[in-house]
Amino acid sequence: MKFFKFILFFVFTVNAYAQLEYPFYAQSIASFKDGKWENANKLQLLNSGIASLAKRIEMVRAAKSSIDIEYFIWELDLSGRILLTELVKRARDGVKVRIIIDKSFTVLELDEYYAEELKRLGIEIRYYNASLGPLAQQYRTHRKILVTDKKQAITGGRNIGDDYFDLDEEYNFLDRDIWIEGSGAKAMGDSFDAVWESGMVQIARMPDPRQIHDNHATAAARRPDLRMRVHRRRQREARDFLQTDRDLERRRHDVYAFGMKVLRDVHAPIVCPKFTFVSDKPDKGLGVDYFEQNRMVHQVLMNRLARVEKSFTIVSPYFMLNDKTTAEFDRLLQEGKTITAYTNSLGSTDAFYVAANFYRIAPEWNEKGMNIWMHNSKFYPETEVLSEKISKARWGVHSKTQVYDDEDFFIGTYNLDNRSDFFNLEMGVFCEGSPELTAILKSNIDQRMKEAYKIIKKEEAVDANNETADYWGHASESHLKIMNAIKLPSKWFEFLM
Repeated sequence: MKFFKFILFFVFTVNAYAQLEYPFYAQSIASFKDGKWENANKLQLLNSGIASLAKRIEMVRAAKSSIDIEYFIWELDLSGRILLTELVKRARDGVKVRIIIDKSFTVLELDEYYAEELKRLGIEIRYYNASLGPLAQQYRTHRKILVTDKKQAITGGRNIGDDYFDLDEEYNFLDRDIWIEGSGAKAMGDSFDAVWESGMVQIARMPDPRQIHDNHATAAARRPDLRMRVHRRRQREARDFLQTDRDLERRRHDVYAFGMKVLRDVHAPIVCPKFTFVSDKPDKGLGVDYFEQNRMVHQVLMNRLARVEKSFTIVSPYFMLNDKTTAEFDRLLQEGKTITAYTNSLGSTDAFYVAANFYRIAPEWNEKGMNIWMHNSKFYPETEVLSEKISKARWGVHSKTQVYDDEDFFIGTYNLDNRSDFFNLEMGVFCEGSPELTAILKSNIDQRMKEAYKIIKKEEAVDANNETADYWGHASESHLKIMNAIKLPSKWFEFLM
C-alpha cells in the first residue's frame, strides 16, 4: 500500500510541480554498499543556540575557498560582531566572503555604512529587495544560510543575534538549526548563487551625505555641514564595530569555549538516506502564475502533509492558517489523524498581533481535536547557558519543524503563516529514512513541551502534569492590554501576517 501511495505521489509531483528544479529543489538518495554509505548527506541537529553559534564559528575558521551567507536579520550585538570579525579574518586570508541581507526597513541593522566598511575589508554585501513600494516591499528573504566551500551548510530558524544564540539577558528564542555535509550543502550554495545574481538583489552602496536625514535632529542640525558630521560619525561607528579589541577577544573566547563545550554533547553527524532541499524562488510576486512558479516550499510541504498516515507534529512560533492550510488540517482531523501543535503563548511571543489572532482561533481548533501546546515563557534547561541571568530571561518558541508519522521530518525557515506562504523567500530540508535522527528530534520537542501548557478550552489550560496552567503563559498585564487593544486591527491585516 505504501509503495502504491509513493507511485501516486511521484506521478502527482511530476505532473503538478514540474517547475521544481535545481538549485531550488534537490533530492539525494544514499546507497549502502560494501559496508559504507555512498552519495550520503550527514546531518547534525543543533538545538542549543550557543552550540549553534560555536558551530558557525568553527565552519568559518575551517573554510578554504568560500563563505556564502544569507539572513533576514543580522543584529549589531555581541554575536553579530563576533561573526563579522571572524569573517573579516577569513577575507584577509583570501577566502571569498559574500553576504545577502534582507533590506526591510523594520529590521535592517547592517546598513550601507557597515557594508562599505566590510567591502574595504574584503567582504561583499548585497541587499535583498530595497524597494520602498507598499506592495513590493512585502517580499522579503526569510532564508537563513551559512555555506562554506559548498561542502557544509547550516540552516534553520536562527537569524544572527544574541537572542537566537542564548546570549540575551531579556529574551531568547528556543530555536533549532541543522548542519549538513554533502550534496545538499552544494545545492544550498548554488541556490545562494542564484539569489545573488537575481533581480531582487542590489549591490550595497554608501549613502550620499547630502541625502542623510536624522529624524532626531533639529532643523538647524539638518544643514549640509552637520549632515556631513552625521555621515562621518556613522562611518566611524561602523569602523569601530568591526575592529577587534581586548574586550571583544575575551568575550569571543568565553562564548566560543562555552559553545564548544555544549556542542561536544551534541550527537555525531548521522547519515540521512533520503535528503531533500527546497527553496522558494526570488520574485516580487506580480505575475499571475507567481504562486505556482515561485512558492515551492508551501507546495512541497502540502504535498508531504497529504501523505501523513497517523500523526503530524508542527512547531512554529506563529500559527496563522489560510484557506489552503485550514482545509488540509481539517482533512487530517476528519480522517482521525493526530495533529500536535507547539507554538507561543502571549507570554512567550515576540509578536502580540499574532497572539491576538491565534487566541481567537485556538479554542475552535481544540474542539476539532488538535492538540495545542503553547510555551509558558520559561527557560527549559535542556542544555547549559552562559549565565543564570540568561536562564531567568523570557523565552519563546522560534523553531520551524515538522515531523510526519514519527518517521521523517522537515526543518527550515518556514513559519505557519501567510508571510511564509505568500511573501517571504523560504527554504528548508527534509530527511526520510533515519529513525535515529527523527527520534533525537522528537525527544527534544517533547522535552521542550514540558515547559508548555495544553489548551483544553477557551481560557483554560493544563500543564504537562495535567495541573491547571496560566492560559496566557504568564503574560504581564501590559502585554494583555496590548493584545486586547490590537485584536481588531490584527484581524483586519491577518492576510499580511
